[in-house]
Amino acid sequence: MHDWAQIVRGRLATLALDDDNAAQVFDELTGHLEQDYRSLLSEGCSEEEAVRRALAGAGDWQVLQRKIESSRKKEPSMPKRVMQFWIPAFVTLFLSMVCLALIQIFGPSPWFAPATHGWRFVAPVVLVYIPWLFTLPFIGALGAYLSNRAGGRARAVFSATIFPILPYTVFFLLACQSPWPLTITLLATSLFLCFL
Repeated sequence: MHDWAQIVRGRLATLALDDDNAAQVFDELTGHLEQDYRSLLSEGCSEEEAVRRALAGAGDWQVLQRKIESSRKKEPSMPKRVMQFWIPAFVTLFLSMVCLALIQIFGPSPWFAPATHGWRFVAPVVLVYIPWLFTLPFIGALGAYLSNRAGGRARAVFSATIFPILPYTVFFLLACQSPWPLTITLLATSLFLCFL
C-alpha cells in the first residue's frame, strides 16, 4: 500500500500557501490519487502500473503547483493600473502640494518675474519656489519606488515620477503667447497617459 499523502507532500513541498490551505490541497490530491489508484487496480493493472498511471494523471507537478497557488491566492482588490500608476502618481502630487504649501507659509519668498506678454489673466507673473524644486526629485523617487514595488513597467514608473510637474507645465505654457507649445504638450500628455 502506498502512502499517497507522503508522495503528494514530497512533490508539492514548496507550495506557497498557508498551512490550512496546504493541508486541504494535500488531502484533496491524496484522495484523488488513491481513487485513481484503486480504479486502475480494479481494471486489472499491476500495482506498479497503477501507481505510475495515477501519478502520470496528475501531470507536471510544477505546473500543477503553480495552478493551485494562483487559484488559492486572493486577487488584489484594485486593478494593476491603479496600484502601479494612479496611487503613486497621486501620492507624489499630494506630497508636492503639501511641500509647496509649507514652503509658501514658512519658506523664503519666491523668485518672480513680471510677464511681459501672454495671457495676463492666467499667469501675470512667473513664480519659482527654488526650495520646492529641490524637493521634487525626492518626491518623484518615492513615486517611482511605489510604482516599481507594485510591479509597474518603466513607462508607469516614469509617469508616476513626473506626474506632479504636468499641471505646472500646462499652466506655464498657457502663459506663453504662442499656442503651439501648449497644443503639442497637451496632445503628447494625453497620448502618453492613454497608453499606460
